[in-house]
Amino acid sequence: MSKYRIPSDYQNQTPRAMHRRAASAYGTIHPGLAIPVHHRHLNVGERIRGRIDSLLQSQPMLGPLMNGYKLITIATFTPDSAIYGWMRNGRRYEPDEYTKFGKVYFPLAGPNLGDYQDPAFGGQRPVRRLTFGLDLNADQKKIYESWVSDTLNATGFSGQPTHIGRGGLWDWLGIAAGAVCPNLGQKTTIQHPGVRGEIYPASFKFNGAPFFAYFLSHYYYIANMQENYMYFTRGVGEMQKVRPDGQQESLYRPFFSDVFTSFDPDVFLLYLDTLGYHTRVGAQIDALALQLEGVPVNCVQAMACAGIQGYGGLLAVPYSPDLFSNIIKQGSSPSTEITVQNDESGESDTGFSVAVPELRLKTKLQNWMDRLFVSGGRVGDVFRTLWGVKSSAPYVNKPDFLGVWQASINPSNVRAMANGSASGEDANLGQLAACVDRYCDFSGHSGIDYYAKEPGTFMLIAMLVPEPAYYQGLHPDLASVSFGDDFNPELNGIGFQQIPRHRFTMMPRGFDGADLDQQNNPWFGDDGTGVTNDPNMVSVGEEVAWSWLRTDYPRLHGDFAQNGSYQYWVLARPFTSYFPDAGTGFYGDAEGYSTYINPLDWQYVFIDQTLMAGNFSYYGYFDLKVTSSLSANYMPYLGR
Repeated sequence: MSKYRIPSDYQNQTPRAMHRRAASAYGTIHPGLAIPVHHRHLNVGERIRGRIDSLLQSQPMLGPLMNGYKLITIATFTPDSAIYGWMRNGRRYEPDEYTKFGKVYFPLAGPNLGDYQDPAFGGQRPVRRLTFGLDLNADQKKIYESWVSDTLNATGFSGQPTHIGRGGLWDWLGIAAGAVCPNLGQKTTIQHPGVRGEIYPASFKFNGAPFFAYFLSHYYYIANMQENYMYFTRGVGEMQKVRPDGQQESLYRPFFSDVFTSFDPDVFLLYLDTLGYHTRVGAQIDALALQLEGVPVNCVQAMACAGIQGYGGLLAVPYSPDLFSNIIKQGSSPSTEITVQNDESGESDTGFSVAVPELRLKTKLQNWMDRLFVSGGRVGDVFRTLWGVKSSAPYVNKPDFLGVWQASINPSNVRAMANGSASGEDANLGQLAACVDRYCDFSGHSGIDYYAKEPGTFMLIAMLVPEPAYYQGLHPDLASVSFGDDFNPELNGIGFQQIPRHRFTMMPRGFDGADLDQQNNPWFGDDGTGVTNDPNMVSVGEEVAWSWLRTDYPRLHGDFAQNGSYQYWVLARPFTSYFPDAGTGFYGDAEGYSTYINPLDWQYVFIDQTLMAGNFSYYGYFDLKVTSSLSANYMPYLGR
């Protein structure tokens, strides 16, 4: 007797056809930002195969460049079940229910949402949405100028972008830069400057799957889990400032906190859990209206709205692992305490004793805690760290990793053949400069070959990662001033060590001219400050013990070092930075040890050093083929 069931074991026999989806992407990019250069939705049972090539070019640099970058591209597949609760809760649905299931969407136009509390940098960040229609100011002749500019249509909290900006997240996800939301309906009763309509046009409601695929791909395969926060760019419209010389510029203090807004990835994942709960019945969800309990404006809303503006909403990329980017910053390393019992017999000299079995048990517990500590805390990473197994189970909502392509990008140096000027910069005969012009042919790469067992989003994310040299810290060998500081085999596996500030920087701080601050500043004066703690010995994080003996790093000297006249010839990473204080003649400073890249730290080799200047031009060619149940026939016909 044959065994069969209806309908659960029934398998539809669908014909397959191959369709070529060759595509390319062109755009200007910055180092240190994750760029979603390509994405497509895959249906159940579709197989995607192919390869990618890329071309990276740059604007002319101020001088020759002696080190370079890495261009890294990863491919992922994020199943829709990571977003939609109805796909993973095991419920049964009637046919008419299934056909009416809605998706998560972003309505990007409307009134501003409020203030977002930045967890890492503090302070309030306005969350601005797109205005309905262009700004009708008093001089109607300037409507066009308002449209093409990246400025907001008003200052302060009420300011809003009037169109989708160039180079931002939504531009790369597929909304046309320059797109304007039509002004429909009646003027709102609440007086928000620039906000006039009440009806959200259907053309400005966007599928949320690529947005969440972008975050999840970055979270699992790019982000540094030893950092407490992740970061996205604020956008050039939000960062409009006035320089001390009175000139308007997108940004004149290129510090990390000026460029990025921080967020706790756990809050983002909590939002996804909440989204999964609300979509369990197949309801259509407004992603900007969904609130977390007790959180007025969450990081998902802030990131999505930042992506409206030019170069906004893009996630920061960490540096490649080296001696300076392997800091453990999740917190103090764990410590398992041993309870010491009173030795009433008096046989112990101290009156206290520790049993060897207890010591062994506590050592095992400490090893367990250490492994949990270095894992970063994600469930899948804990499984890998403890059991050595890579998990892609649905309960971790983890995108599938499909491949990585990596190429070294070294500049081509050029020499001026005559005296002249370009872009306001003079050049003399024989003067050296540089530019990047590198075609990356990955024909020898294994390529992409993936079979989708459920619907989801296929995505390619490109990153330009600088390979910097260092110049502000102390050589590690010079920190050893006794033989007890040196490694010996008995000190293997001792756990974690504090990293002193001098490893990164020994530069002074406090040039701001405040008399009281300078009197109490250990970098100044000859009478002493009463401070006995050496600021160079302050811990800035932790590392696995003896890490500095396992690797090395490129160093800068001479005129390539601090304050050197040829530092623009190299990619040099500072940990202490200086800037002129507005109108005072003094210099302020800032210090940062984040493992994430600030794109404006690498603009100094170019003439235009603002965030608006995309000095790198990217071209990607994606030769992809999809085998699908979509028929190869073009003409209508009856039957299957």
